[in-house]
Parts: sequence; structure tokens; C-alpha cells
Amino acid sequence: MDVRFTAVYRKVPEGFIAFVEELPGGQHPCGRYSAPAPSGDKMAPKKKGDIMKTTWKGTLGSLAALLVAAAVLAQGGEADKAKSPHKGGAKKFVVWPAADLKWEPLAGAPPGPMIATLWGDPTKGAYGAILKFPPGFSAGLHTHSADLKIVVISGTWIHGEEGKPEVKLGAGSYLFQPSHLRHTTACDKASECVAFFEASGKFDIKMVEEKKALAKM
Repeated sequence: MDVRFTAVYRKVPEGFIAFVEELPGGQHPCGRYSAPAPSGDKMAPKKKGDIMKTTWKGTLGSLAALLVAAAVLAQGGEADKAKSPHKGGAKKFVVWPAADLKWEPLAGAPPGPMIATLWGDPTKGAYGAILKFPPGFSAGLHTHSADLKIVVISGTWIHGEEGKPEVKLGAGSYLFQPSHLRHTTACDKASECVAFFEASGKFDIKMVEEKKALAKM
């Protein structure tokens, strides 16, 4: 900001002069200040040093105030730019101890599996959840309409594919089940199986053996 200061000496009430701060365009945002007139004038006080100290003290104070105000405004503008909103910017923690999880039967599945939904809705679309399967659970050859990403938390998950030997997956194992690919799922008899699921769509299960049986009738 280009700031100019002009000292104007005019005849004002006895013992004072007028001092004006001038900005571009002839504006005077800080108003006018009066101070004792310098020596040499008939109305001047006796101590010239005191006069100049008083005058420039007020001037420097006003300049400092202007610079601080300009800096604050500039920082405010930069802050507004940095805070430009974007979709999904607001976030918060979600903390659910195991004891607070809500378990319910897995809709559409054979009896036995339980689900604790973490997000989404497994009856309508994509979701994330933790599932429990009782010891010895087994689902014959079947498919799902959605892709499933599975991480085994505890127990031994048994995955089977057509024409291949079964694979036993312990805690920490990962399994990806593409949609519409035939497979079997089972839980070892030694203990229940707990796993994390992330699905691209709602949960369903289509048993292949049932389709064959219906076709023969």
C-alpha cells in the first residue's frame, strides 16, 4: 500500500498546528491530528523537542495500525482460500468396541451366519461388515452377485473352487471372491469363524445345486 504523509501547518487555535495523513486518492482514513506548533511561530510553545516527539509518535502509531490491519486482512484472504470446501471434507472418528457391535442373522443366507454391519446396508447395496460363522458351517457350491473382499479375523475359513482342492485360511488371511464365480464356503469344526467383509453390492447367495435340482424336475 502506498502511504504518504503530509505535514500541513495552518493557523489553528493558539499553540497548535494541524497534521494530516493522506492516502492515495486524497482520502484521509485516519483523520486529522493536532499538535503543539513548532518554535518560531508566535503561538509556538517553548520546547521544540516535545512538539516533534508528540507529532511523530501519533504518526508512527497510526502507520503501525494501518500495517497491522493490512496484514490481518491479507491473512484472512489466504485462510479463506486454504479452507475451500470439498465434498466429503468433514470427518469424524467412529469407535465401536467389540461389545457394542450389533449382531443379527445374515438375511438371505442359510441358518447360522451372523452379521454386524459397519457401514452401508447389505440388503440394499454396498456395505462393510463383520460376519460370524458357527463351527462346522458349510455352504455348497454357490455364487454371489457382488464382489466380496474378505479378511479372516479368527477361526479357519475353508474356501473351495470347482476342480481344485480346498484351501484353509487362518487368522489374517485374505480372500477375494469375484461376483458370479462358483465356490464353496465352510468353517472348520474346531471353532467359529469371524471375518471382515467388504462388498460391492447387496448380499445374496445363489445355490448352484438347487438350480440343477429344479432343472431336473
